[in-house]
Amino acid sequence: MLTYSGAETRYWLDAGESPWQLVRGSLVDALQSANLEPGDVDVFIYASVSRGFLEPAEAYAVAHGAGINPKQCFDVIEACNSFSRAAQLAQLMLKAGEAANVVITVAEFCVNGSNYVLPNFAPSSLGDLAWSFPSYTLGEVAATVVLTPEERDWRFRIHTDVGLAPSCQVALPHGPVYSPDMFQTSSQTEIFRSFGQPMHLAAVEASRMLWNQMEKANPELVRAPILFPHAPSRKLCEDFSRNTGYPLERIFQLYTRFGNVGSASVPLGVYVAMNEGHLKRGDTVLCMVGAAGMSFMLYDLTF
Repeated sequence: MLTYSGAETRYWLDAGESPWQLVRGSLVDALQSANLEPGDVDVFIYASVSRGFLEPAEAYAVAHGAGINPKQCFDVIEACNSFSRAAQLAQLMLKAGEAANVVITVAEFCVNGSNYVLPNFAPSSLGDLAWSFPSYTLGEVAATVVLTPEERDWRFRIHTDVGLAPSCQVALPHGPVYSPDMFQTSSQTEIFRSFGQPMHLAAVEASRMLWNQMEKANPELVRAPILFPHAPSRKLCEDFSRNTGYPLERIFQLYTRFGNVGSASVPLGVYVAMNEGHLKRGDTVLCMVGAAGMSFMLYDLTF
């Protein structure tokens, strides 16, 4: 199943490594690259599934540990679309003149940096793979992006389908008290349950619909040199290419190299593409990301 999905390598925390080491390292490197001092950060957003705190917002814990003192500081949580939604919000703040820069940190450490994935590696039956298999595809990473105002607006196209909300979840122990319709049994808490097949089908259909909307409104974007996708499998990229006509070789998918890195797929993709010479400052690129809930976002950014 992993071979069929296109998986070759994944990166997980090593013994002795901690999420904080990678989070702080990515934040320090990003500020240095943007020539920003810790005191220059206007807005700091933590946009990830993985976290160490429910209160305060994880952004405060990261900012405190990294020695930055932003004017505004908060979390954005929307499963694998956390970064995408944070970028959308960042544009609104930059355009309104509320900030000169927005720093977004993404940190996904669901395997060795959590306690809700490892149990899935010991399934009690073959049938458990229907919801536990996505655990085997996960990678771990931290990434930080600095966003500043652009003359051209970034355009976000969004489709939401709450009917699939139970398909992918990590529930807190008291989840059934808040939303009993999300569960078959009360034991389905504190564990990563993700039914990949129905979500894959929903993603294929939603991406086709959003692409058609974009092609009608902004036909020039179909020639964008790179598309950064979410990375749940290589198969999804192949289906996206077949249904939209966008060349598969221009989809900068990271799944085969890093695994499914959740909300970090776009910022990690941008980092790797720039380091490898595929992307330069000023390029307009496309991003297509799907998230549990479900939400699907197709947007264009200028880097």
